[in-house]
Formats: sequence, C-alpha cells, structure tokens
Amino acid sequence: MTQAKRVHSTQPTNTSATNPTRPVDPTRRGFIALAAGAGIISVGSLAAVAMPISATPVSDVPIATEAHRKAYVTMQTAFAEHRKAHVIADAKVGPAHIHIPSMLNPGNIVEASCWVDIGRTVPREQYPDLYSHHNRLLDEQRAAHAAVVFPQNGCFFSSCISALLEG
Repeated sequence: MTQAKRVHSTQPTNTSATNPTRPVDPTRRGFIALAAGAGIISVGSLAAVAMPISATPVSDVPIATEAHRKAYVTMQTAFAEHRKAHVIADAKVGPAHIHIPSMLNPGNIVEASCWVDIGRTVPREQYPDLYSHHNRLLDEQRAAHAAVVFPQNGCFFSSCISALLEG
C-alpha cells in the first residue's frame, strides 16, 4: 500500500493561520466573557422591547404635569418657610454653630457646626476635657436653634407632606 507524502486537508504549521500575532488564552475565560456580554446585551434589548412605550397614558400627561407643578410650588413654599425659620432662630438664639479657639493653630478661631469640626481643632486625645466641653456647648446651641426652627416635634416637612397627600 502506498502512503501519501502530503496531506492537503490540513494547513501547514509554519503559516500565520496557526501562529496568531497576539497571545492565545489557553483557558475558556475569553469565550465565557464574550458569551456573558452577549447574553447581557440580548437580555437588555429584550427587556427594552418588552417594556411598554409609556407607563402613563398620553391623556394623563397634563394631569401629571399639573400635579407635579402643585407639588413643586408646595415644596418651594415649605423651603421658603424653613429658610425664614432659620433667620428667626439666628436672631433669637444665634446660629447653629459655635466659634472655638484652635488648639492646633493658636490665635485662630474656628467655626464648628459638628463634632468633626471640633475634633479637627481640639484633638480629643490631647484635650479630652476641652473637647467634651465644646461638644456640649455645640449640642446646646444646636438644640436651642432647632427648637425655634422645628417647633412641631422636629418635623419640618409634616405640613408639606400632608398638603401633598391631600392634593
């Protein structure tokens, strides 16, 4: 029996078809990542096709717009009242912050509106008593300010929310 000297059905091993220019990943990670990406894209496009064009019928759009306008006016009115309450509180009891001398930069006065501000200027580890004293002063000042701004159990938005629910 004669044997073939060449096999024409397979490509030679010294061509660029078998020697790609970029490195080959021997694992299936690249294929899996590609398949997962294609799956996500196809699911996203199916979801987009399945969604209705508009959840709100076209005839209800003016009503929704009017309701939005009323809600916006109500919220802006509430915000204006809140800002006015802060101005009144500042005049009655002072602002909701305190001014303290800096222990890190002697001669500087720092405005502290929270415990972080106090900790930055009066390190707790070095001055524990002074740190506690300033925190107590700030708590008292903020409580006095809040009593003027939030007279109804601390709820600023209660009147606004009830107006929105009624309307």
